[in-house]
Order: sequence, then C-alpha cells, then structure tokens
Amino acid sequence: MFFPYDTYRKGQMEFVDRVYAALVNKKNLIVHAPTGLGKSVSIIAPTLTYMLENKDKKLCLWFLTPKHSQHEIIIETLKLIKNKFKINFDVVDLIGKKWMCMQGNVLNMKNFEFNEYCMGLVKNDQCMFYNNIKRNNKISVDARVLLGRLYGNILDVEQFKEFCGDANLCSFEMACLKGKGVQIIIGDYYHILSKDIRDAIFARMDQNLSKCIVVFDEAHNLAERARGLLSQELNLFLLNSCISELEFNGDLGKGNILREIKDNFELFVRDRLSLENNEVIVKMEDFFELVNNIVDYDQLVVDLEEFGRVMIEEGKNTYCLELREFLVFWRLQIEEGFIRLIKRNFDSNGKVYYSLEYKCLDPSFILKDIYETAHNVIAMSGTLKPGAMYMDLWGVKADILEFENPFPKENKLSIIVPSVSTKFTKRDDGMYNKIAGIVAGIVNKVPGNCAVFFPSYNILEKIYDYLFDLIDKKTIFCEVQGMHKAEKQELLERFKANNNPGSILLGVSSGSLGEGVDYIGDYLKCVIIVGLPLAKPNLETRKLIDYYDFKYGKGWDYGYSLPAVIKTMQNAGRCIRSENDRGVVIYLDERYVWPIYKKCFNEDILVNNNPFQLIDDFFKAVIL
Repeated sequence: MFFPYDTYRKGQMEFVDRVYAALVNKKNLIVHAPTGLGKSVSIIAPTLTYMLENKDKKLCLWFLTPKHSQHEIIIETLKLIKNKFKINFDVVDLIGKKWMCMQGNVLNMKNFEFNEYCMGLVKNDQCMFYNNIKRNNKISVDARVLLGRLYGNILDVEQFKEFCGDANLCSFEMACLKGKGVQIIIGDYYHILSKDIRDAIFARMDQNLSKCIVVFDEAHNLAERARGLLSQELNLFLLNSCISELEFNGDLGKGNILREIKDNFELFVRDRLSLENNEVIVKMEDFFELVNNIVDYDQLVVDLEEFGRVMIEEGKNTYCLELREFLVFWRLQIEEGFIRLIKRNFDSNGKVYYSLEYKCLDPSFILKDIYETAHNVIAMSGTLKPGAMYMDLWGVKADILEFENPFPKENKLSIIVPSVSTKFTKRDDGMYNKIAGIVAGIVNKVPGNCAVFFPSYNILEKIYDYLFDLIDKKTIFCEVQGMHKAEKQELLERFKANNNPGSILLGVSSGSLGEGVDYIGDYLKCVIIVGLPLAKPNLETRKLIDYYDFKYGKGWDYGYSLPAVIKTMQNAGRCIRSENDRGVVIYLDERYVWPIYKKCFNEDILVNNNPFQLIDDFFKAVIL
C-alpha cells in the first residue's frame, strides 16, 4: 500500500483497507470522516495502489474539490508518495479553462462569455497559444518537447501555466494532452457534474467515465451544486443590461422588443404578488405566452444568440447570451423535481428587485448517472451523517463508512446553552441583548481568538449593536454582506494576526468563513454558533420539503432540519483542526436540546446555561 507516512492515525488503517476493498469490488462509498483523520491520503494511497496493480484497466482517479485552494494538499500528498516509493505515475492539476487562459483580458468575463470568446478565437485562428500546439493537424514540435519535460512531474496549476506561458502554448490544451493516459487528475466538481464540460474534456483526453474513479471532497456540498447546475434565473437587472447593450450597439429594434418584454414582465409579476406574498408558483406557459405575444419566442432566442456571438467576436462583454440561455432553459418540459416561481427580492440596500426562476429540487438527476457509470464514486466529508440521507438525495447505492474524531476528547469542550433562542417568535431586543451578554461573557473568558457564527446577516447586525460595548479587550472583525473574496481574505488575515490578546470574528454560518477555512494552532480557541442556520421558510424550501416527503417520507429532515445541523457542524469544525489544537465550541439556542437536533451530537456534550466557569476551568487546565 503506497502510504507515505510511517504510522497510521486512529481509524486510518481501516479507512485505507475499506477504500481498497471498495475498488476491488466496484462499490461506491459515502465516508463521514472528521478533520484530522487524513481523508485525502487515505483515499489516494489505496487508489493509486489499485490502479498500478491493474494497469491493463487504464483507470484514472478524478479527485474533485469545491475550491481551487484545496488542490494543494493533494499535490503535496502525491509528491510524498512519489518520493518515498519511487513509483511512476503522472498527474494533471486542472481548474476552469478561463483561469488557465493566457489571454490578458478574460478574467473579468462571465463563463459563458469566455467560452464564446475562446471558440471565436480558435475558429478564426486568432489565438497564438492554441495555434502553437498543432501544425497540419499534428502536435507541434514545441508542444511535444514541452510534454516531454512535463511528463512525470507533479506540478500545481500555477507552475504548469508558467511552463506553458514560457513556451507560448495554451495551458488548458496542454493539460488535456498530458491528461491522455495519466493516472490522476485533480479538478473541480463541475468537470464531472456538468455533462457538457465532462464530455468536452473527456473527448480531448480520450477518457471514458466508466474508467474513472471519482472522488468528491467536501461532499456535503454536492446536492446543492448539482441542483444549481439545473437551475436558472431571470431578473430585471439582466433584462435592463441586455436592453442597454442592444441600444448602445445600434440594435434599437431588439432593444425596444426587450423593453416591451420587461414592462410586461413587471406587470406580470405585480399582478401575481400581493403585499403579503413575496413569491408565487407560475407555469411555463405563463412567461412563454408573455414573450410570444410580443415577438416569436424561438426567433428571439436565435436573434439573441447571433447578436451575442458578434459581441464576443468583437471582444465585448455581453448579457444577451445569458438571456438566451434562460429562454432555452425555460422551455424545457420537465416539471417533476422542478419548480417555477416569481419572487420579490430585496438587495443589501433594501431595494426591491423581481426574479423569475426555474429551480431544480432533485440532485439525483445529475448524480445518479455518474454513480451508475463510473468505476467507483467515493464521496467524503467531515459532515456526511446520516449517510442514508445522502444515498436518498443523490439517488445512489453506496456503502457507508463513519469514523470518530481522532483527536483527544479532552482537547475540546462542547456546551449547549439553551436559555436563548433565535426562533422567529422569540426575536426581540431583549433576546438580542441577552445573547450578546452570553457571547461577551464567553469571549472575555477565552485567552485567544474567537469566531461567532450567526444564522443571517440581519441577526448578526442586531446582536452586534449590543455586543460592541460588552467586549473587554478584544478587537471585533465583522463579515459584511456583499464582501468580495479578496475582502474576506484580508479580513481573515487581520483576524488571525491579532490572536494575542485575541480578537473576535463575526460571520454567518452559511458563508465561506464558517466552512472550509482552516484556523490551525493558536488562530482559534473558541467557536460560538448562535441559533440554527435553518433555510428561510420560503416557497422553494416548502416545495423541497414536500418533494422529499413525497419521494422519501422524510421531507422535514432532508429539506429543513438536517441541512441546518450540517452547517452547524461545519462551523464547529473550524475550532479543532489538528491533534495539538484545544478549544471550546458553544451552541446558543434552546432548539439544540430538542430530540430532533440533540441526537446529532455526541453523548459527551454538556448542557449548561452558565458556561463561564466551565470555560475558565478548561483554559486554566490547559495552562497547567
């Protein structure tokens, strides 16, 4: 077994053995493995062993993550294996085509704009990087020379791009050329989830899904990602952008047509929404007829596509192709497992905007075929309990593995404080003040950084107003709705750097700061989860509950309560990231002691309305 370390962590040997057995028997796996078990290496080592033992099968491991930053640990693990065992295998680190492009003006393009732009350059022989790869329909000498240098080297995507850039060769196409016959490809969910993207890449790499071992990391995100691929939205911003684009480029006729559609769309929405009701179900025919009464629906689709392609060829951004995509999607005749609705929304400034949405409720429409076709699928996360729920939601059959947290139990203190609640009927100034008092009492006892996660930005802001004056010495860093990725990263770095005497990070449970960010070592001593991050009880949530109830008889669990618990567990998991970390996790809400939620916690969790002395004793014991 190509395991690169001298010893196994608790539970890791069983993990490795079970993965190897699943590969031999072509069984799918759903693996709940908490942080610290070593999930990546426990899958890579037995999979690489199995593939090299069965070279004649020409299998390929696709290791997929939801974020580019998560590729690094996989690259480092593969380097360790190669250096220790001196074995011959090859790797491609693949990200979105746009992010690998050598053209200097593409990063601000939307994905569909980039795709059209790229196709236009290639079609018209205007991309030097692409043209340099082939000569007379054969791989060029420069490309073959570079491939010879790249084979056998484990490079991350930035290193790979640098090699290709120096040779004036398209890094995406070179990655696909190198991908022919490699054993491991590190990629994004969408490289496999999206059939169009998968088919395009597989055609370039001469691959077949039946020969792929597919690993989904952080797989608790999988259902939402799959549903998102089959969902579309139209709003007034998109319509207005298309109108401006058409008129600015001299096509006043189509601009006037879209303006009439927009005006009728606003009337269409307002006629159906009342002051009390912000959303309502509609039929496909409703919007189709609205458009068709103004202009031939199918001809509008053709006209938008032709105009959009001209914009792309001229190197201009376009919204018309996005509108065209929505119109095509809206005409689909699939109703079961989907809903169509109109909504009144409010942006971060409180301004009203309307949307027309065609939303997928059933991720199995995408996932079931992948599971049934691939050689194996292994889905893993630190929050994949209960495994039976994921089998239902994804529409798949799989063996379920569940591992305990490998870290010493005495390193973490977990407490439920049930004396407060963010339940809608109990929200008022008195409750916000009480929650702020408990949060302040806890963070003032903690010798280091604390993170506090809230179910919404609104509740965060309400409690912050009371919390600010109650903090003794710590600096407060607050996530703000609408923050860009770079702004969040800067906020995070400032928070981490201020760990002595300590600072407080306020964020939302469903945001990026509460999931997928590592706070190893002294960066985080305490996590407080305020309330339950339940989905808004809107029409989509209710329809999701109804659909899961109809299909599995567990609508409330699958569509509402368990997704909230999973977010909570993701937040809690930020605290203890290594065997040397020690910290406190506090759950502030009365509902955590309700049986439906309490059953999700370990039996050693404490319930205490006055946790301050327990926290003080915990950290004093650490010092001693």
